[in-house]
Amino acid sequence: MSGGAEVDQANRRSYTYWQRFKRYPRQTHGWKNPSRIRLGSKFFTARTSIDGKGCAMTKIDVIGVGLPRTGTTSLKAALENLGIDPCHHMQELAVHPDRAEPWAQALATGTVQWETALHGYRSAVDWPSAYFWRELVMAYPESKVILTVRDPQDWYTSMRKTIFTMVRAPESMWGVPGVDAIRSISARMWINTFGNGPGVVMPAEREAVELFERHTAQVIESIPSDRLLVHEAAHGWAPLCAFLGLTAPAGVPYPHHNSSVSAQAVMDEVRQGGTLAIPNTETLPSIGQE
Repeated sequence: MSGGAEVDQANRRSYTYWQRFKRYPRQTHGWKNPSRIRLGSKFFTARTSIDGKGCAMTKIDVIGVGLPRTGTTSLKAALENLGIDPCHHMQELAVHPDRAEPWAQALATGTVQWETALHGYRSAVDWPSAYFWRELVMAYPESKVILTVRDPQDWYTSMRKTIFTMVRAPESMWGVPGVDAIRSISARMWINTFGNGPGVVMPAEREAVELFERHTAQVIESIPSDRLLVHEAAHGWAPLCAFLGLTAPAGVPYPHHNSSVSAQAVMDEVRQGGTLAIPNTETLPSIGQE
């Protein structure tokens, strides 16, 4: 099977529930100008340190636009195994808490300074970068885009057990490095995404699943199919490597990191004096350094 056929097959397999998305208004996109994207009746414009054409100067090869708890930690590890490293992920802020400030500023102002926020990285997945997915895919128009997905009901359960617990009950994260920065940023994104009341509120399952499906539909409708891979961790290396034009590492199984059970176990271990292990995290330069 050719690489293109494998990608197409993976995208179709991920969307056996595609018909459900037809209830959302079809979105159109305007890729003739990579600094603008049309969603419905609105145009979004990339706001970043730019090269004069609306495009960021730092080279990001792969962008993950999936919501948290959709296999983003596994995708981070997979991309780094393939040499597209380092890969930005929320967990990076636990290792490099000084890197949280650009994201805090972006959430406060609505403007992302990509040169600062992603300095030193070659790929980015998960929140906080995926929270700004529209701006991100415009800022890096040559990058490949991966939408990680999973069963929406399973995703809701995982979110409730992990991220919601962290932002709602900070004592659950005592002893975790960078917890203040991570929790502050996560809480702001959570409220902006799910906020149906004052403070941090866990939405009802039906509302959350509809948001998940709406996000999936908007990404698929907004990004050209030859630039996008819809990926589930269960699909493994084949469609990912075909999409990226790379060869799977010999004898290395596709990573499966950070299930809701393992995430809770890690937090428990850290509180008991252990250390936080981030898969394939490398030492990064300080902001502004090479």
